[in-house]
Parts: sequence; C-alpha cells; structure tokens
Amino acid sequence: MLRMRFNDAETRDIIRTVDASGSESRKFWLIAACPGWTGPEVDHFVERCLSSTREDVRAAAADAKLKKYRKWRPL
Repeated sequence: MLRMRFNDAETRDIIRTVDASGSESRKFWLIAACPGWTGPEVDHFVERCLSSTREDVRAAAADAKLKKYRKWRPL
C-alpha cells in the first residue's frame, strides 16, 4: 500500500463512498490501505470490517486496528 493520508473530510468521503457501494472487494482494498489513517470515521470503519463475511477483510481490519500495513498478494 502507498501509505497515503488524507484530511478528515477526504477520509470520510472515501469511507462513505466505499460503504455505499456495498462491495466487499472495495472494502478490502480500503481497509488494507488505511492502517495509518486516524479519526472516528476510520475507527468505525475498522470495527465494521472486523465482522465482515470475508476472511481477508477481517484480517486486514485486524491489521488496521494495530496500525500495521501488510504486503498483500491477492493473486
């Protein structure tokens, strides 16, 4: 992941857009990208992802909760 950071409004908009999509694949990539992000919107997103139906989303959320980036190899 690129370890990019955004301001609070941008972070909120990104999370809301991905949540609204309903796509677990998009949630995976977002949760995998956000371990360095902070704020209540991020914390709530991480908590929601911890109960995902997908194991990879749950694993990425566990890492995000620890502020740990992982090298993902999805293929």
